[in-house]
Amino acid sequence: KQWYQRRVRGGTLVIMCDFSVDDVVLAKLPSGSIFYARILSVSSALQQVTAEFDDGSTTSVPWDNLFDVNATTDVIVCVVCKGGESEPPNEIVICDKCNVGYHQKCHPLGITATQIAKEKWF
Repeated sequence: KQWYQRRVRGGTLVIMCDFSVDDVVLAKLPSGSIFYARILSVSSALQQVTAEFDDGSTTSVPWDNLFDVNATTDVIVCVVCKGGESEPPNEIVICDKCNVGYHQKCHPLGITATQIAKEKWF
């Protein structure tokens, strides 16, 4: 699912976006790498957002390079190491509260198999 919409209203193209400031998204950069990012601002005129990454860097990202972290299950990466492999005993776990993925060993507190077995993990 991409997070933008184009609609024609009375013969006029109207650009709309379905995301807002502080949303966490997956952002695809020109290099092809995909990272978690937080939206700092949205520009309808430029059809892009300013995104902040976990290292504190910011860049402009076009709307068509933004993906919903809830709907993009085939592109799940660890927010810490950016790796996509998920094998026991170091699986990627998605937080039920913030929808951010962490490898068990990358999470600051570590995540045990027992914690993963619980119905919800925060």
